[in-house]
Amino acid sequence: MSPIVAIAEAMVTRLRSLNPDYAEAIERVYEVVIETEDDLINFVSNELGLKIWVCAMGKALTERADRRTDRHGYTFAVIVAARPNETVLTQTRQPGDAEAVRDWVDEQITFVDEQVYGPLAATDFAPVVGSIIEPDGARIDTVIDTDKLIDFGIFWSELSFTYTLDESNH
Repeated sequence: MSPIVAIAEAMVTRLRSLNPDYAEAIERVYEVVIETEDDLINFVSNELGLKIWVCAMGKALTERADRRTDRHGYTFAVIVAARPNETVLTQTRQPGDAEAVRDWVDEQITFVDEQVYGPLAATDFAPVVGSIIEPDGARIDTVIDTDKLIDFGIFWSELSFTYTLDESNH
């Protein structure tokens, strides 16, 4: 199996093992396509109101390690999308009650930081034997896409991870 696929699968497995209540909402994909507003809303129409995608983005030769090995960087995107539950939606329909939405958004940001970013950026996580997270290799690129929140009521956060692996160059 290619390291690209193996690392992506290991990322999904780690997230599922740490978030068993959300395991069915976590999947590996090659692309997240949004063509219409309905596409966006349908992504999170499951019972949980949550979707987490792990997507391989690329591989780069980062260093010639020695005569027998090269160091490659494998980059992945993780996207977290969520919709508010009915309680939050009901509260937000009340005039002037932005606090319910803010509290819900704060909960989503905390979830992304602690249950997605933290586990995948941890130095003890080696998705394949010999792989490591780069010192600058874990990022929350978009904490929250406010356009999606305002226009569609959907929380959307984007993260990126780069793991390096020394591989034979023969």
